[in-house]
Amino acid sequence: MTTTTLRRQMATSRRWLALTAFVALIAGAGGVSAGILIASPPTPASLRSPSVPSTVPVTTREFTDTRSLTLTIPPASPHELTSPIAGRITALQAAPGTPITSGSIPCEIDGLPLLALALSTPLYQDVVDGATGPDIAALNAELARLGYAAPAESQRVTAATRAALASAMGVSDGAGGVPSRIEASRVLWIPAPTVTPSSVPVHLGDSVDTQTVLLNLEDSRDALRISIPPDAYPADHVITLGDKDYPVPSDGVITDPTLTATILSSSEYTAFVRSAPSSDGPVQLPVSWKLASPITVTVVPPASVIGDATNACVFSSGAPVPVSIVSSQLGRTYVLPTTPISAVDTAVEGRSCPSS
Repeated sequence: MTTTTLRRQMATSRRWLALTAFVALIAGAGGVSAGILIASPPTPASLRSPSVPSTVPVTTREFTDTRSLTLTIPPASPHELTSPIAGRITALQAAPGTPITSGSIPCEIDGLPLLALALSTPLYQDVVDGATGPDIAALNAELARLGYAAPAESQRVTAATRAALASAMGVSDGAGGVPSRIEASRVLWIPAPTVTPSSVPVHLGDSVDTQTVLLNLEDSRDALRISIPPDAYPADHVITLGDKDYPVPSDGVITDPTLTATILSSSEYTAFVRSAPSSDGPVQLPVSWKLASPITVTVVPPASVIGDATNACVFSSGAPVPVSIVSSQLGRTYVLPTTPISAVDTAVEGRSCPSS
């Protein structure tokens, strides 16, 4: 091999080495570029998902369980009041369209007054010391409401009961004292504290018996009703009309004649009836329904509550705390813990409440 040939081969080798190095450099650069294109950029801190804390503080608030409900008021129906005793009408104060109030005397029979009383239970036994029963309880309560010195909470006839009833009737034992017995037939039961007769079928001097209609009333009604929500907190509730609260029984059925009369005489009821389309059906009166006395509840995340309504708890600092579930609203659960808590655990997977 000549010197010239050797030099040519060495030059060719150097060119191939240079080309190989250049190709390798380009490939390496391409790999880096590809890596740059494939790798995801870091997520900005402001867009990162926050980590869920294992413990969160709790708050307390006043809970009223306020709901917008409807009070169903049935239509008025005619009601006849018959005489409780036979005799002759010797005085007649009742007149069509003139209200008769509890504690008033609409007529006299055989010279003795017939006292109208709005009793939750009509009087069915004579008023004599020692008599007991729901009718006597109603009598004592109504006499006390009217301002007489009767034992309002008693189901028994006492001397005070007789004295109050005799005073309301304006009668005595003939010697200026209190009668030892007052007959139940001298009391005319009326369904509300104030009633208005549409007609009075009897006249002065008429003879009557226990089948004789004394008064026809137009404003007699069945019970007022409100549908209690199934998730209502089990405590006393009231309905609000205007700026006044009225108690509602736990079953939502209002039968108390005094309460019924108060609701029907409210300006809110009157205004609603006047503005509503005329109808022979029941009145659906919108009312606000709430707890009679607000309660203070603890507000916790729903996910922190374990169990159900019969056996529920939360965990605070790893320890279970029994709670009563009051309500859930807008992603919050209201509970009543057995002991005060300031925070609850949220990582409660796999935990359970102690048996109650």
